[in-house]
Amino acid sequence: MKVVHLDAFRKYGGGQKRYVNISSYIAGQGHEMVLVSPPDVKVRDYFPGRLYTAPFLGDADLMTLVKIIWVVLKERADILHTHSHHDHWMGSLVKALLGKRIKLIHTRHVDFEVKNTPLSRFMYVRSPDYTITSCRSIKETMIRSLGKSKGFKEEKFEPILTFNYPEQWGTPGKIRKEFGISPEERCVATITRIVDNKGHRHLLRAIPEIIEKIGTVKFFIVGEGPYLPVIRGMVKEMKLEPYVVFTGFRKDIWDFYADMDLSVFPTENEGIAPGVMESLFYSVPVIASDIGGIPEVITHGWNGLLFSPGDSHQLADTVIHLFTHREEYDRLKRNCVTWTEERKKEDPPGKKMLEAYRKVTGKG
Repeated sequence: MKVVHLDAFRKYGGGQKRYVNISSYIAGQGHEMVLVSPPDVKVRDYFPGRLYTAPFLGDADLMTLVKIIWVVLKERADILHTHSHHDHWMGSLVKALLGKRIKLIHTRHVDFEVKNTPLSRFMYVRSPDYTITSCRSIKETMIRSLGKSKGFKEEKFEPILTFNYPEQWGTPGKIRKEFGISPEERCVATITRIVDNKGHRHLLRAIPEIIEKIGTVKFFIVGEGPYLPVIRGMVKEMKLEPYVVFTGFRKDIWDFYADMDLSVFPTENEGIAPGVMESLFYSVPVIASDIGGIPEVITHGWNGLLFSPGDSHQLADTVIHLFTHREEYDRLKRNCVTWTEERKKEDPPGKKMLEAYRKVTGKG
């Protein structure tokens, strides 16, 4: 079986990590993976297959459309798999032009409502042969958005909880040494792309209350993104420089988890946050927004704590609570290990995706 992935996204985020992980598994089963993406994007360094470039300049980009069709025909692909809005638009046009010669599968990674318009119905109801959602919450959102449309079939939407097992284990003390932090000082990390909806500002607004109640804590903002200048401005305005560390994009996130006491994800909108599951795999308790697919991973009071999205005061109280109730903190940490062991017993996401491919194509 041969699968051509399209990805117009120019950053390396959770969606890219997920499909690279899944593609690596499927390639290991003897199937061929191909990627068409813009040049010089990080995902190309990790993707387990042949690489083609296309500019992905916009919805009227005829050059990209022609290039994708050429790749599909040259590779004699069985499946065209799309991941973001723009590449799915291109994939939908290819499907309309090639018809039964190609199967179109879309993975919906984000939990945003879709407007019920003719264009949306073309892209998300008529064009795909199958749609994968990265959690149940996204499937439910798609049903709310488009479920009453003519031709909508709920059985063509399948949630596959996608996660990435740790690439390697971190070295305790390495990050603390790099940033001059003592072993006794508490450290909290937010590891995600820095965009508006990830809610970094809610964490910043919670920091003064946390510091007032429990003393100095270092908050690591790990990642990059267009909202970074806004967050840096808030830190300066709120005089939080002694407590907040900006690291930029880091490949060695396992070293951060090895030195963190807690992970915080104050997102306002989320499907599945890869960092939430990464934290659990590394046995770092999580405090996260009670939104989207996060409650499918975090059971409140068992392997993490949830708070109302956007409520900085509740976030501060939750962090303070965990740092002042050691027995509960240790119990959450032990349950992270239990959660990880349970995931290891499940079929990996790649195997589930391969089964979906077989269902759509009828091939082994």
